Amino acid sequence: MKNQSVVISYNHKVIKTISGKEAAKFINKIENEEGNIQLLLAKLTGNFKRGNERLNKEHPKQQ
Repeated sequence: MKNQSVVISYNHKVIKTISGKEAAKFINKIENEEGNIQLLLAKLTGNFKRGNERLNKEHPKQQ
């Protein structure tokens, strides 16, 4: 197995970088779609969005 690393970014800013066994485990979970990918990212990064990604149907950008 090659040395794997994963860089997670949001709005062109690096949130977290993982490598080694942790990266391999994360890649395996994503490839096997074990659960919600957004939830996996939130757990890995410390839940940086804090649940504010719900849609507001009355907001003009959501229509």
